[in-house]
Amino acid sequence: MDTMRSLVLLALAAALVAACGSSGDRGDGSDTDADTDTDTDADTDADTDADTDTDADVGCDKMDILFVIDDSGSMACEQEMLAASFPGFIEVLEAYNNANADEISYRIGVTSTGRSLDYVIDAPPVGPIDPPPIPLSEDDLDGDLVDIGGSKWIDGPGDTAAITAAFSDAAALGTGGTSFEMPLECLREALQKDAPGGNNEGFLRDDSLFIAVVITDEDDCSRTDNDFTISHDQCMTDAEHPASEVLVPLQEFEDYLNGRFGSQDRWVFVTISGATDCDATSWASSSCDESDTYAGAFESVRLMDWMNSYVGVTATDNGVFADICTTSLPDALAAALEKMEVACDEYVIE
Repeated sequence: MDTMRSLVLLALAAALVAACGSSGDRGDGSDTDADTDTDTDADTDADTDADTDTDADVGCDKMDILFVIDDSGSMACEQEMLAASFPGFIEVLEAYNNANADEISYRIGVTSTGRSLDYVIDAPPVGPIDPPPIPLSEDDLDGDLVDIGGSKWIDGPGDTAAITAAFSDAAALGTGGTSFEMPLECLREALQKDAPGGNNEGFLRDDSLFIAVVITDEDDCSRTDNDFTISHDQCMTDAEHPASEVLVPLQEFEDYLNGRFGSQDRWVFVTISGATDCDATSWASSSCDESDTYAGAFESVRLMDWMNSYVGVTATDNGVFADICTTSLPDALAAALEKMEVACDEYVIE
């Protein structure tokens, strides 16, 4: 027994010597750098980053979250569902600690999917009836953040009930917005207005993980022009003016976000919209009135292309697409939170 114990101790001692020797630093700074520790960077701590603290600078400590909510005439039900689902979202966010076991600071802003527009509807003849052109003018937020109790955003952590109440008020945008949803362009305008002197100045913070959450029941119709004439189609396109000519190319939005935040691992994009056409009777959530003729969603072909081809929705990507027709809002927000936490844990502070 004593012999066996001695052999084990000798083996452990030999393993320890081998481990120390393999590091290239035997206490005299004889590894490949100029300091006296055993890592390969040039500082005097034991982690592998270039500063002198003891953390690895991995794991975000701030999240800036922008909700882009459809405020068109068919969105009353969805806005109600969002307000009802938000307490659970905040509770999870409040309880989350990052990869360093630290509490995070979060900031939440809300804007709409609409731009202020002037346009003319020139509908084609129907039988013997040839309707005259109808000029229309619609106002919307143009990327401005909604006022929330005298502020442009909500900061947390804090009183969960107060934060939930503030968001519920902000998210109730109403249904008087423009008829054409432009979530991607309105998101870009909201971020552009974070510049000095802009209406959203101060919303984005340095070294913060950015999260966009788009909620809409129609497809993205992002365009930057005004004073145009349309004949039909929910995205203001027709045979004479196809989408490829009037809508902003999706590549532009990816380039903008990467340019604004540095790389795609520094932002998360969540889209909750229709994967197919559906009405209220086929919704995953039963909280909508099935007699509401506006309840339901149109297939969001362009938004799905954005998520699949530019953001990515696999386990290793920072995108989440939830079909508003088959996924309840609480489940969609839960999937968003899971992706946000993974992205935060892997976030590298520069």
